[in-house]
Amino acid sequence: MKKFLSIIVAVLPALAAFGIQVLGAILFLIFYGIIYFLTTGISAINSGDGDVASSLEDFVNNVLLSTEVNYLGSALSIVLCGVVFYFWYRGITRNEAKVKLRSICTGKNIGLLVLLGLGSQFLISGLLSMILPFMEDLLTDYAETMELLQSGNTIVVVLLTVLIAPICEELIFRGVILHNLNRQLPFLAANLIQAALFGIYHMNIVQGVYAFLLGYVLGYVFYKFRTIVAPIALHMIVNSSAFLIELFPSYYFVFILFLVIGAIAMFVAIFFIQKTEAPIMVMKTKISSYGDFDDN
Repeated sequence: MKKFLSIIVAVLPALAAFGIQVLGAILFLIFYGIIYFLTTGISAINSGDGDVASSLEDFVNNVLLSTEVNYLGSALSIVLCGVVFYFWYRGITRNEAKVKLRSICTGKNIGLLVLLGLGSQFLISGLLSMILPFMEDLLTDYAETMELLQSGNTIVVVLLTVLIAPICEELIFRGVILHNLNRQLPFLAANLIQAALFGIYHMNIVQGVYAFLLGYVLGYVFYKFRTIVAPIALHMIVNSSAFLIELFPSYYFVFILFLVIGAIAMFVAIFFIQKTEAPIMVMKTKISSYGDFDDN
């Protein structure tokens, strides 16, 4: 029972991440709403061009129901969550041995991460493109989700997809949660649980399935390179390569090609990453119980 409770506590940061993002989005809407009302509502009333009712209607339409405003609020709430988890992660790893980044930032390792990231994206895109047309409800839900995720300002969408989300999500799942779980469980079990939480976090069946698979790969990369920098880099490559996929025509032959190329690229990358030498570690004080991942 004690072990079970410890595992439950270890996964609570996932709920904390969700709560922080919801709270951040609400606070942003309140702040934005106050600014909006002060700059437009009051001036309209004072000038005689509107009344309280019409000002409130404008507020609902232009703030609460605005896709761009809600998207910006979501982006900023993710940034807030990332800041919280950055300090959380630093706190639980402060006594660990640190990886010498120069020992992993080699041409070979960077090439393998790029190959793995592109392979993951090609494989996922190929599978989804071939399977989803036969699942109309899932296809509709997924299309609506993707449309919502890409509905904001282009610059904000790119920054959120390529930079902000990878950093924040890695700090949450491969950083804090995986470390917590690995204190209680062997690495394989810890990695499976954090990957499952990563899938649930996306709150969409289609995204959840491939997020689980990707989360497991990201956890493995963290385990092999012993630094959060590695899965962050891989996550950025995967997300940015989604824009590359859109340049290809939507033909069945192309989808098969994606599957084949993606599978081969992932196999080759994982094969050589498996053979990668352990990175050079630099001791700070003493290695805490988080220091070395348990792979028993």
